[in-house]
Amino acid sequence: MNIAVNEQRIVLTRDRRLLYIKNISHGYWVRAVVVKSQVDEVLRRFDLYGSIQPFARCLVCNGVLSSVARLISWTVSNQDPALLRGFYQCTIASESTGGLAHEDMRQRYAVF
Repeated sequence: MNIAVNEQRIVLTRDRRLLYIKNISHGYWVRAVVVKSQVDEVLRRFDLYGSIQPFARCLVCNGVLSSVARLISWTVSNQDPALLRGFYQCTIASESTGGLAHEDMRQRYAVF
């Protein structure tokens, strides 16, 4: 809670009681229970659909992702280059995971 107050963030919560804490200046009670519905609700409520860039940042460390050349991706993954597309590497955690972790995350958490 201290981070939200100190950085003047909007608190998103399913617990309505949190919104009664006097230090919280901005908050929103998320009504949906299912995660995909929660994402849609928040994006609609705050009109964020035009502002989002899904999977532009690393889901592990929040670093910026950059494209990795197909040849590099092929040598790391030992797969047919024709099957490879959309490989990314985190610019912060640049010790090479070959982009495989990021591609796996993109496929696993693709909501839109």
